[in-house]
Amino acid sequence: MKSHMTLCKTILCIAPTLVGLGSVAHAVEIEGNAAVASNYMWRGMTQTDDKAAVSGGLDITSESGLYAGTWVSNIDFGDAASYEMDLYAGFAGEAGALSYDIGYIAYMYPDAGAADYDFGEAYVSIGLGAASLTYSYQISDSADSYANDTNYLSADYEMGLPDDFSATFHYGYYDIEDADEQTDYSLTLSKADFSLAFIGTEDVTADDDMKVVLSYSMSF
Repeated sequence: MKSHMTLCKTILCIAPTLVGLGSVAHAVEIEGNAAVASNYMWRGMTQTDDKAAVSGGLDITSESGLYAGTWVSNIDFGDAASYEMDLYAGFAGEAGALSYDIGYIAYMYPDAGAADYDFGEAYVSIGLGAASLTYSYQISDSADSYANDTNYLSADYEMGLPDDFSATFHYGYYDIEDADEQTDYSLTLSKADFSLAFIGTEDVTADDDMKVVLSYSMSF
């Protein structure tokens, strides 16, 4: 039910091992993460009915640039669904000054009961220095999710601040088939494992009040 809900994903961490791929051994890093947040926001929409979220995940990253992972969080859509589980895989690397990331993510809601919210998106991201541009296209859907031809385009910029603080600016445009278009924007201030985000959205059908989200994350 990514329709009019929200989410805030966290970043995963890694510990090295070695795995053989064909005749070549590639270094592989495995990283886990856990986080608590005052709200779970996704594209300017709350996924927990403006209540707290506890999340965690695991990433496996190869030296070649291939990666895969999973991420889980509690949700509250006002029905039987109590958690979201994401599975994703892709390839990331650099080409000169540019960085890139191409992959697929499946959003799943295993205990949604009669509701069927599952859907998937392909995505591509290009970065240059502190700026990045990401495009996502929904290529699989279920009975109660948005239909195909749904697109999301976002731009992000991160800058360093004094005393090891950083600020991340985000703007996103959601073009939803057979539904209203919407935009979301945010400013996130971070230091160490703590972050404070100010998140807004513009959509005639959604709650457009500014949200303030405090979160703490850890990696292992």
